[in-house]
Amino acid sequence: MKTRNTQESLKKQIKDINMKKQVKHLRMLWLLLLLVGGASLFESCVRTSQSDCLFPIRLRFEYVKNRENKDLFNAEVETLHLFLYDRVSGKLVDRKSPSVKSLKDGNVYEWYAPAGDYCVVAWAGNQGRYAYSGENSIDAAVAYAIRDENGKDIQQRHEHLFHGITENLHIDGTLHNPYNVSLRKNTNDIRVELVGFGGKDDVFCEILGDNGAYDFRNRIVDEHSPCRYLAKDNTPDGAAKVWKDFTTLRLWKGDLSRLRVYTTKGGSEPKLLIDESLSGLILKQSEEHNLGLDLEIDDEFLIRIERKDINDANAGFTITVNGWKDVDGSGGSLG
Repeated sequence: MKTRNTQESLKKQIKDINMKKQVKHLRMLWLLLLLVGGASLFESCVRTSQSDCLFPIRLRFEYVKNRENKDLFNAEVETLHLFLYDRVSGKLVDRKSPSVKSLKDGNVYEWYAPAGDYCVVAWAGNQGRYAYSGENSIDAAVAYAIRDENGKDIQQRHEHLFHGITENLHIDGTLHNPYNVSLRKNTNDIRVELVGFGGKDDVFCEILGDNGAYDFRNRIVDEHSPCRYLAKDNTPDGAAKVWKDFTTLRLWKGDLSRLRVYTTKGGSEPKLLIDESLSGLILKQSEEHNLGLDLEIDDEFLIRIERKDINDANAGFTITVNGWKDVDGSGGSLG
């Protein structure tokens, strides 16, 4: 009996050993097939052409062009829309919208494309306030703020837009360091604070501009651009002041942006109180007080308009920008 058990045990061990050998051989065969298949594919890419092969493009994103002079990508950028163009023809090759959270360490994204020379355009931060048109060609592509049905008015939404472009990407299958895509903020936050003009329903603000759209190289697009930004009221409850907030597309020196403020107290017809160049107002203050404001870097501005005598509807007013006195006014147009 003992001999029989020993024989059966021995048979089982031999069977197990044979099974393990078979599994090992199968694994080796599978690995060999993978290696041969990969080598065959690589060889076909080399022997014929590289047009059918996809190679990695590594992109590293940053947002350092800001007043803090440090990379604020992780703090401020929530979305990415990427467009890959052939550098010679300008035609769209591919587009991606990777999750910012899925980027690798250092905010690196890996994209696969055929060998060639490319340009990549990045629009970041867009969560629905902005749209794109003509994307199939970099020369026709436009990013713009979405308008109301009248084709002019842009409703307030506190949503920032960033732009980046890297034009000299060469892909040939060789390993390279990530190409840098440096973003710049393409929006400005404007708060108009009114003191001595009544409550939130007694004043109306608007910003007129020619900055409603930019091409994919971040240049103004004239035929898309005339627009009117409408404010959102964020006046604190019980406050003796009124806050009207705007988020506009990028301002620049010499643009056509204008801040207009109307009084509407008592349900009367709106009376124009201020009609002033917005970018001029900001830059004038910077030059006079040597503040070094830069519309390429600074993006938050508080414009405070205060009536000199709150009991006198005809009293003049003062305007300060970011705390610095800029204009003494007597009402009506300031130019």
